Amino acid sequence: MSLPKPLRSLALLAALAMIAVACADAEELQDAVGETDDAMEPADDEPADDAPADDDATEDDAASDEGGTLVFYSAGPGGLANDLVEAFTAETGIEVEMFQSTTGDVLGRLEAEMNNPIADIVYLASWVPAVNYKDQGRTQPYTPANTDDLNDGWADPDGHFWGRDGSALAMTINTDLAPSIPEDWEDLAAPEWEGLVTMPDPQQSGTARDFVAAFLDDRGDSAWDLFDALADNGLSIEGSNRPAIDSVISGANAAVIAGVDYMGYGAIEDGEPVETVLAASGTIVTPRPMFITEWAENVDEAQAFMDFVFSDQAQQIVVNRRLMPSRTSIEVDPIMQPFDAVPLLSYDWGNIEATGDDVLAEFVSRYVR
Repeated sequence: MSLPKPLRSLALLAALAMIAVACADAEELQDAVGETDDAMEPADDEPADDAPADDDATEDDAASDEGGTLVFYSAGPGGLANDLVEAFTAETGIEVEMFQSTTGDVLGRLEAEMNNPIADIVYLASWVPAVNYKDQGRTQPYTPANTDDLNDGWADPDGHFWGRDGSALAMTINTDLAPSIPEDWEDLAAPEWEGLVTMPDPQQSGTARDFVAAFLDDRGDSAWDLFDALADNGLSIEGSNRPAIDSVISGANAAVIAGVDYMGYGAIEDGEPVETVLAASGTIVTPRPMFITEWAENVDEAQAFMDFVFSDQAQQIVVNRRLMPSRTSIEVDPIMQPFDAVPLLSYDWGNIEATGDDVLAEFVSRYVR
């Protein structure tokens, strides 16, 4: 039976109103979540045919073996993150949605989403933000498998975050342009280096910020003497690690101070006229922390990923990308320096965390224009 014409008109208007509401809800949801299609990089989710069986697996473990979902926020290097995610998915069948950027961008995204958090697990290039997140109650403890032989100092005492890998801060030298090969930081303040030295901006590079704070922790106020001398000699301060080191590779500068060593090693392997030098008086090695968020919804999958990244397979992937492995039993490539061979400044991560903001503000006021 057909409806009278007035009722048909009312029904049509009601249907149109419902469609409009649905469209508005979809748009609001997209605004709340953000441009996830661009920011998230889903990994290959094909499980490995020869994945080992676990006779003691629980029902939750069985569900993970059949595949699950994990949201992973990762600082660079991007190639390493992709390699680890691909290998993890092949081993477990767990699908990983990844947001990959700089530490600053990762932290910014986490803060922007704090009212509706998404990330299950986070990897950063700087130790201090993980300390802060633990203090704020934003992490949860978990002890991964395969961490009995971890490098000294590469784990939170309460098990909230773990150094998955690390890098030393070095002098990366363009051997075609350098007037000499320096042995220590002070060498780059000599007149022959005038206008030839750059440094990552500690406002943009967490590792550079940590380096400045560690240098002050080791030398006290006399540390400013070195930075004053470098500034008087024309030190340029620009960008994060990548643009600073690229400026040396391209020949715009002859040396970068306090750049991550793995980028220098990569340039050497690419045939660039580059040498990576660890300062004789000491530097810092930044363990790059990984933690499960307090609000994680996919806890079993996050724990499985934590277990995986400390496995022999994953730690070898780390070495292949020229970062230091976290485990003492994993050998590094001959081009690299292992953790126990790096001369270290005397510093305490607790002091770096406590003084970092003040040190950064002082550094910026003195040298950043």
